[in-house]
Amino acid sequence: MPKQPNLVTVEALSDEPTEMEATPGQAEEASSPPAEPSLAEIKEMLVDIKIDVCSLLRENEAMKNNMMS
Repeated sequence: MPKQPNLVTVEALSDEPTEMEATPGQAEEASSPPAEPSLAEIKEMLVDIKIDVCSLLRENEAMKNNMMS
């Protein structure tokens, strides 16, 4: 019996459903291009990212100080 390759496809790694997994209403949406975020939405995303990065830096500094002592 020949072995079948066990390859992970790009669709399996994607968070979006494949055509077979999509519901009928989603299939129509998938064919249209995604809406571009507004500048205000992009700015809000960047502010959220900055907050997350600052939080991680603070946590890393605290861990560094704990390891030093």
